[in-house]
Amino acid sequence: MSAPNTPNNQKLLEGFADLILGPVSLRRIFLLLTRIHYSDPAHYGEFKDKMAKFVWSQKDTERKLFIDYDYNYRPTNLEQRPAIFIGTDAVSYRRVVIDNARNVTDDNSGTSSSYAAETSIIVRHISMTPDEALALGEMTAMFYSGMRKNLMQQMKLHAFDLVNQSSTKPFLRTSEEPDQQFICDTIMRLSYIHDWTTSWESHRVKTISFEAAVTGFSMPSNQADIVQ
Repeated sequence: MSAPNTPNNQKLLEGFADLILGPVSLRRIFLLLTRIHYSDPAHYGEFKDKMAKFVWSQKDTERKLFIDYDYNYRPTNLEQRPAIFIGTDAVSYRRVVIDNARNVTDDNSGTSSSYAAETSIIVRHISMTPDEALALGEMTAMFYSGMRKNLMQQMKLHAFDLVNQSSTKPFLRTSEEPDQQFICDTIMRLSYIHDWTTSWESHRVKTISFEAAVTGFSMPSNQADIVQ
């Protein structure tokens, strides 16, 4: 699979470094990247000929693959098939020390640590046949595995790994309209720094003052006081 390498796409990737990462920004990033990948069959590698018709486009009339956020999934809307839906799992936080060691200030008055956040990106592929759903899942997995190093550098991630790709399984659209469809999920796990914390201890010296004592000496200045 080829990663997006046009000047516009490279500029987009570089812009990720300025984003504050969280569930909202992560959904947007992976939605944009997924749409970029599926906007040109030239990105599909060995699936180029077989899956050439599965193309996302900004124009409704040219769009053959629906790609959106997971909360926009409508089970009764078959016009959204085949489709890819992007979502995030719950975010977990843990306190970590910097560089695997507690960072102490030079005067031993404070320590620094950080909170790491971890979540999963869930990419769900839906199609009317099991082979199509599985092929979409494979293309997504191959694309993001090829993008791994670039994403870690541009987004300043601590970790980014593909952890699971499910086998295709059938499900019914609704109980009232039981059209059988097939899904394949690709799941990626990533972690990033959420914030930095510096703690200053109370014994830190805040004020230094100096006091000086001066002793004065005097000699008699009146000549009358001098004994002849």
